Amino acid sequence: MIADGDAPGSSVYVPFVSPDNMDTSAHSLMVQEDADNAKIWRHDFGTGTWSVVATVNDPDGESSGIVDASAWFGDGAWLLDVQGHGTFIEQEQIGDVLYKRESGQLLLMKIPGS
Repeated sequence: MIADGDAPGSSVYVPFVSPDNMDTSAHSLMVQEDADNAKIWRHDFGTGTWSVVATVNDPDGESSGIVDASAWFGDGAWLLDVQGHGTFIEQEQIGDVLYKRESGQLLLMKIPGS
């Protein structure tokens, strides 16, 4: 085991909040949180260390669907999206159902060495 978010004081403790999506490259494991002010964590395979490499700055937003994109955009490239759960672009009521289109972005994130 390389991480346990429920074991403060242990050698594998990482203070994740609701870890959700992940992907790997040859150098890293990336883990996204599904929480307010969500973070993206990186586990460096070479050093065995964890670090926060990005944070969603929308308190109602989260990052999702991280994918290693190094084959297309070079070493250290990751594709992910940010979902703005609190910002609605459009809303439409049809019968008893309220349809909401949220804000969001598809991002290319480059982290050298990852």
